[in-house]
Amino acid sequence: MTQTPNIIPVLFPKIRIIFDNYYNEKYDNSKLYQDILEYASIKTNGFKFTELGKWLMERNIEFKNDYSDSKAHTRMSNRIANKRQRIQNCIDNLKKWEFLRVSKMVNAQKNDIPIPFYIITPLGKLISLIVKAKFSNDEKEQNNILVQILDIFNSIKEHNDSAIVIFITELLNQLWKNNKNSSIIQHFERVLKLELNSGLDFLRDLLGTKYFIHWFIIDEEISFKILEKLPEDKRNIILYNLKTEIEYYYQQNYLIKDDIFKKNFLPVSINNFDYGDLINSRAIPSAYWEDNRMKYINLFSKIVVPSYCNTCNSHKAFIVDIADYLKSVIKWLPFPSMHISGNCLKCGNFLATEIISLPFISLMRG
Repeated sequence: MTQTPNIIPVLFPKIRIIFDNYYNEKYDNSKLYQDILEYASIKTNGFKFTELGKWLMERNIEFKNDYSDSKAHTRMSNRIANKRQRIQNCIDNLKKWEFLRVSKMVNAQKNDIPIPFYIITPLGKLISLIVKAKFSNDEKEQNNILVQILDIFNSIKEHNDSAIVIFITELLNQLWKNNKNSSIIQHFERVLKLELNSGLDFLRDLLGTKYFIHWFIIDEEISFKILEKLPEDKRNIILYNLKTEIEYYYQQNYLIKDDIFKKNFLPVSINNFDYGDLINSRAIPSAYWEDNRMKYINLFSKIVVPSYCNTCNSHKAFIVDIADYLKSVIKWLPFPSMHISGNCLKCGNFLATEIISLPFISLMRG
């Protein structure tokens, strides 16, 4: 019988590697990614591999150190050949993430063999600017970079007037005007540390189509002022996005960490396990919560939160003003295990449930 050979999966690095900082360390691919993006940003018309290789040998700190002292006389062609595979792997990943692309095939300088001609994408240009802003030690340079980033967002708003894009663009501009540049950079850094596997993931998080609440809590005062000044239709869209995002969280995570669920509903023996208990467990919100969520679906300023009522002895729900909920999230950062409370919609009893806990919030502990 022929055995199926073991297939070792190819593990691609996460986009967050671009934002890491391991200066002066051997095999520092983080800095290598950063340098490739910087060169690609300079060569906006495109470049060949060899051109990039020569530039890296002169600019990348690891490569410069490798070919110093006794190796200082190593021919440039040999240096590039020795590092070719590492550089190419980084290029391939940048292509996979949609930060670089092959614009055309051109003939190599020494022969007629076709080789790729690479060009940076708009997403690649944006992430390159964010990286430069993060690592720049020159305040003037950092300000100039942030102006370019703001120009990109303002340009996006001119072509897309969605409520979320308007809110995010205005928030960035207000942070800039209030000299809160560090908040802008810190937010971008957190976005890049999320679970991003493609340029599309990066764009979704950056434009708030996923985890929009992360944008809103950057600066509570500015966010609420922007919200108040928006036209009613745009304001309702923003509130609706926040409302559905928070309620969807409870749909996916309701009491999943609850001790009562762990103690009372995990089987001791598979043969004695009552699957009815699992279906009725505290791992999912009740029909009562679902019904009230639909009942108040058009009440954009309120959130329906599921909870267990000891008086009713069943799963019920309570309503919280969305502004109060967001203030609770901000108040307890970076400790997302605190509770939000309200009165049971059925009997008026006091109820409490953990506030929303998203991957982004856990990054705020660092």
